[in-house]
Amino acid sequence: MKTRVKNFLKLVTMLTFVSTVLVSCGDNKNTSGGSKSSGYSYPSVSTSGNGMSLPSNWLSIVQSENPCRTGSNSNNRTRVVVPLNGVNVNAGAYYTGVTPEGDVGIVSNQSGGPVMEVYICQRPDLTGQGSLMNNPVLSTSYECPIGEITRTNIALQGQYGTYNLSFAPINIIGTDRRSSLCQNYY
Repeated sequence: MKTRVKNFLKLVTMLTFVSTVLVSCGDNKNTSGGSKSSGYSYPSVSTSGNGMSLPSNWLSIVQSENPCRTGSNSNNRTRVVVPLNGVNVNAGAYYTGVTPEGDVGIVSNQSGGPVMEVYICQRPDLTGQGSLMNNPVLSTSYECPIGEITRTNIALQGQYGTYNLSFAPINIIGTDRRSSLCQNYY
């Protein structure tokens, strides 16, 4: 019985994500979710428990440090919100990650439930179908005032194949992926 309930919850989550992507990734005339700003105002808080303060414009900083490398407009992202089942996120905690293509993901607990906001860079042939491949792996960051999405994958269907959005932390020591939000220890 538990397996059926889990499978049902996974199906509901996938269908919610697919329907959200279908609505937000329509033709080029669709303006829903296409703004650079978030639909949620992120307060200036210390999120990782390490005493660092998170500036209120942190999302703009992350997006400017990770420009879109797809589509014709390098700054145009579509915002999609995906409810998460089976993920524990404390109220007021934020976790973020980016893809090599510049997509930005944020996991938070807003209004009592964990969600993943995904700012998807434009692709020329998206069909509007997509699915969350696995729940995000979240961890505390000791270098950044925001938690990390250590790993998660989202598959987006394109006209000529599938795009795999692989999210990783915004700041990875020892690589060229660095964020000005973080203390970059060597």
